[in-house]
Amino acid sequence: MRYLRMLSNSMAAAALATAYVVALVLHLNPNLPLHPSRFAPLLATVGLYYVVHLTVICYILLVLWQLLAREVFSPAWISVDVLTWLSAMAAAAGAALMWRNLVTFSLVLDDATATALLASNPRPTDSDIDDAMSGNICRCGTYLRIRAAIKQAGGQ
Repeated sequence: MRYLRMLSNSMAAAALATAYVVALVLHLNPNLPLHPSRFAPLLATVGLYYVVHLTVICYILLVLWQLLAREVFSPAWISVDVLTWLSAMAAAAGAALMWRNLVTFSLVLDDATATALLASNPRPTDSDIDDAMSGNICRCGTYLRIRAAIKQAGGQ
């Protein structure tokens, strides 16, 4: 019964962490459409992916905690202490992921794409740059910096 309670806590923590990730993706990508017909598939895909994987990760962490604990660890069905601990770990992992994305934001629009855009249109507008970046969902929120860099390279 203890392991089922750990699983319920893992699922709750994974749902919280997934909501955090989805909120970050929406906040950092202002060009994402929020129309239900276009947003629902993205939410379903990202949400399902993160909920499943984070449930497994959280469950493994709780089992390891159980194995390494000096005293018996038996959380409630939904334990605030466990959710706090797992949510803090998810937020720390999210912060590390955002930092890593900021370091490597050039992958959103590589040099070849930027060069091709400037060769075909030496003075691109914001919509031209957005079209070149379409299909890339960035978790780092650097679209404005990329747009400014392309305009600067184009002499605007």
